[in-house]
Amino acid sequence: MATRDKDDELLPPFLRALVPHRFLILAVWDCLAWVAALWLSAWVRYEFKFENVDSGELLKSVPFVVGIQLLAGVWQGLYKGRWHLGSFEEIAGLLRSVAAAMVVLFFVNLPVRWIPISVPVIASFVVLVGMAGLRYAWRLAIERRKRPTGEGAARALVFGAGEGASQLLTATLRDPGSP
Repeated sequence: MATRDKDDELLPPFLRALVPHRFLILAVWDCLAWVAALWLSAWVRYEFKFENVDSGELLKSVPFVVGIQLLAGVWQGLYKGRWHLGSFEEIAGLLRSVAAAMVVLFFVNLPVRWIPISVPVIASFVVLVGMAGLRYAWRLAIERRKRPTGEGAARALVFGAGEGASQLLTATLRDPGSP
């Protein structure tokens, strides 16, 4: 079970209830994102003519890509909480797991041709946007709730401090009680 972070208390109650299951939610989201991306990519590949997409053959590729995504995601720490949600490190791990799933699907698909060769490549870009988008939206919801409100907040001008100023501003903007 995932541990609770002090930032989780800033979420609305309906999202707070999901926090203990966030890694399971992310894993399910990633799998669903692959399914949606494969369908969308095949649809685009067949010039938006849905009747040309062979649903049965497309569904044969789903277990491979989902299995590899889950294995690569665990290997990269995406479903273990190794990094902050939506951080650059997590997105790099996400990129590696998507690349691994795409490469495996591409080579498994080559001899059997369930889907056109271009579909795994197109789907990898679509799925990366979908996966990263959810993570960023979740992080954005937390970050926005951390900001101090307008009441009691004082304006400040920080200059000439370089990296120190950046750290000061980041710390100030992430404390709801900061004036």
